[in-house]
Amino acid sequence: MSSKTLLLILLSGLCSFQVLAVKEADLEQLMRTKACVGCDLREAELQYSDLKNADLRGADLSYANLEAAWISDADLTGAKLISVNLASADLRGANLTEAELDSANLVGTRFEGADLTRAILLYARILYTDIENAKLCQTFVDSPGIPRNDDC
Repeated sequence: MSSKTLLLILLSGLCSFQVLAVKEADLEQLMRTKACVGCDLREAELQYSDLKNADLRGADLSYANLEAAWISDADLTGAKLISVNLASADLRGANLTEAELDSANLVGTRFEGADLTRAILLYARILYTDIENAKLCQTFVDSPGIPRNDDC
């Protein structure tokens, strides 16, 4: 094996370690402060977490597991929640304005009083979801039975 090949292998290993370290630092920041604006929390295991009043504006939580998490009154404005597991999560009063919830698992999720203005919920699993009294202004949703309010 040439020295150039060995150097490339070592450098690629260091680069991937740094990416994982940044993600871990974001996760630690969230758990310590309940604030992680624009953080990379993809694939995070946050089931049953207490994230009440958390500031997650613009955070990427795609593919994260937030099953049964308490996320009420949190600010998730512009957050990416693509293919996220929010089954049985409590999002009452949360701000999800312009959040992306494509292909999200929303089975049993509570949304009372949540703001889903201009949020995207395409291909989301919306079963037994309590979305009554949520603000759905210009919300993109393809599930039948979910009211749309384009006149807000």
